[in-house]
Amino acid sequence: MPLVDLGTVDASYRGILTPAPEIDRDKEGVTDQFLADARTYHERYSNAAHFKNLFAQVFASCGKPDTAAPLILDIGTGSGINTVVPCLELFPGCRLVATDISPQLLVILREFISANDLADRVAPVATDAMLNHFRPRSFDLVVGASILHHLLDPSVALAAAHRALKPGGTAIFFEPFEGFGLLRAAFEAILDRAPQQLPVLPERLDRVLRAFIRDFEMRSGSDKSNPLLRYMDDKWLFTRSYVAAAARRTGFTATEFVPLHAPTHLFRQLALSLFRMADPSIDAETVPAWAIKELERFDRCLSDDMKKDILFEAGIVLRA
Repeated sequence: MPLVDLGTVDASYRGILTPAPEIDRDKEGVTDQFLADARTYHERYSNAAHFKNLFAQVFASCGKPDTAAPLILDIGTGSGINTVVPCLELFPGCRLVATDISPQLLVILREFISANDLADRVAPVATDAMLNHFRPRSFDLVVGASILHHLLDPSVALAAAHRALKPGGTAIFFEPFEGFGLLRAAFEAILDRAPQQLPVLPERLDRVLRAFIRDFEMRSGSDKSNPLLRYMDDKWLFTRSYVAAAARRTGFTATEFVPLHAPTHLFRQLALSLFRMADPSIDAETVPAWAIKELERFDRCLSDDMKKDILFEAGIVLRA
C-alpha cells in the first residue's frame, strides 16, 4: 500500500505518513477527545513510566522477546508516550512504525521524534487499524496500549496484528476486563447506603460513582449493537473467553493473561484511582470513611488469588 505525506493535504501534518486511500476518509466512531482535543488527552493520560512498568510485568511473567533489534508495530500509539518511549528504552536497537487514526495525536509524537533525533527509528503513520494496511509478516513485535477496547470489533485489529507479525512473533496489548463489574457492585452498594450515612456523600463523588456505574454497564458483554457505543470512546470490558476465542479465530496459537494490579487493597486503590481520573479534586480525604469501609469489605470477601483470576486490567500476550 503506497504511503503519502499528510503534509501534502495539510501542512501542519508534514512528516506524518498515511496510506493513500485513507486521505480525507471519515474517522468513524472516534470522538474529539482524540482529534480536536488531542493535546488535552495527551496531557491527561500520558505516563511512560507506568507503561514501562506494565511491559516489565508482562516480560517477567511471559518472557521478553529475544530479538536484539526488533521491528515493532505500535497499533493505536496515540502521542506515543505510553508505548514508543517504553519500547525505545526496553529495546535499545528497535525501530517502530507508530500508527494511530488521529493525525492530531501523531503531531505530538512527531514533535517528540524531532526533539530526540529519532527520525531514523520511529515512523508515525496515520491509519485506521480496522483497515489492515500493514505489510504481512514484517514485524517481530506488535504492541497496543489501551486500543482494543475503543474498537467496535477488536477481532479485526487482532487479525491485522497477526497478519503483520512474522511467524513466531508476539503481540502485547494492555486492556480492561469485566472484573470492573465487581467495582460497579461496590459503587452501587455505596450509593444504596448513602441516604442513611453521615457524613453525607459529596455531590461530586455521587456524580462520579453514577457515571462509572453507567459506563461499566454499557461496556460489559460482547453484544455491541447499542448505537450509543458508536459515540463512546470506551466500548469494551473484556472477558478471558472472548479474547482467547478471538485470538484463535484470527490465527494466534497461544494466549496468556498477566494481571496488572497488586491484589492488596485492590478495590480501594482502583476506586481512588478512578475517582482522581474522573475528577482531580477527589482524593482519599473526599471519600467518607464509611464508603472506604464498603470498598474494603469487597476486598475482604475475595482472596488475593481470586482477585488475580478475575482480571480488572491485564496484559494480553498473543503468540503468532
